[in-house]
Amino acid sequence: MKYILRYFLLIFNSLYFYTQEIEKFEFKSLINDVKKFYIFSNSINPLIVYLDKDMNLKISSLKYENNTFYMQNNITIYKYQKEDEIVYLKAFYYNEVYYIAHMEKFSQKLIITYFDKKFRFKHFSTNIENFVNEIFILDNFITLFYISKNNRIIYKKINLKTFKENSIQGEKNLLNFKILKNKDLYAILWKFINKKDYLYFSIMDKKLAGFSKIYKINYKKDTLPYPIFNNNFTFIFNYDEMIYFFTLEKKSKTLKNNENVHYIEI
Repeated sequence: MKYILRYFLLIFNSLYFYTQEIEKFEFKSLINDVKKFYIFSNSINPLIVYLDKDMNLKISSLKYENNTFYMQNNITIYKYQKEDEIVYLKAFYYNEVYYIAHMEKFSQKLIITYFDKKFRFKHFSTNIENFVNEIFILDNFITLFYISKNNRIIYKKINLKTFKENSIQGEKNLLNFKILKNKDLYAILWKFINKKDYLYFSIMDKKLAGFSKIYKINYKKDTLPYPIFNNNFTFIFNYDEMIYFFTLEKKSKTLKNNENVHYIEI
């Protein structure tokens, strides 16, 4: 059956490509000499935060008109040195305040630049002993995750009103991990240094309490699969010339395995 299906797809693709004209697209330059950028929204307009060739961290609003994006109100919010190397950049708009998280490779500090619609810039920083993996804003807290230098996952929570910090140390001997947020839930995938043949994944609530059981599968790649977390939690990966996916389906405050692991041949 799978060979018949493959043969049908081959014929279909051949017919499709022979009857459709190939369109050609050209890329247009929006900003020249950009080292790093992040696009987000203030619920009204799209905005872009970027680091230019002179190591100025800037924010601009984006306007789309006549099939072209334009930049407006270009404002410098932070100045780095020429020799600096920026390893993390992310931006949020939360409770009518802009938050720009940025980190230089050798500083071991994550800087949060924040301002309101009057663009009165303020900064605060927090010590980070390794590169940040991911940052979120939830319930008036910045939550950030990273692997410490002794390979332990660190969860740090920063109060946006008082800037007081609280850190929790999690699993140790981590090789790498990915984490995503959907409303009040986190999805996390991770691999251990001493268990490289396995991938672990689970769902936690905003207090980091287990929302699902911990799943474990044979997965010998060091690179983690591509995760998607919307109403369900899915991750996709290729293995032995096949594409696999795994889905956890949300039902009555639990997540249930949706028919185990499925695959399609390529």
